[in-house]
Amino acid sequence: MSKGRKMLAPIIIILLIGGYVLFQIFGLIKVSSLLNEFGSAIYLAVTVLIIFLVLIIITLLKRIKEIKDGDEDDLGKY
Repeated sequence: MSKGRKMLAPIIIILLIGGYVLFQIFGLIKVSSLLNEFGSAIYLAVTVLIIFLVLIIITLLKRIKEIKDGDEDDLGKY
C-alpha cells in the first residue's frame, strides 16, 4: 500500500472530527449570542474545544510524519 493511501484515513478522520468540533464551537457561540450573554461556562467550553482542535491537528501532523518516515508500526517498538 502506498504512503499516500495510508495518509488518507487519518486525514479523513481528523477532518470529520475537526468539522464536528467546529460545529460545536459555532453552535455554542450562536446560542450565547441568542441569549445575549457569553457566560463563563460557554467561554470555558469553547476554550476546551479549541484546545482539542489544536491537539488533533498536531496529532495528525505527527502521524503524517511517521508515515513519511516509514515508521508505521508503532506497536512494534514495545
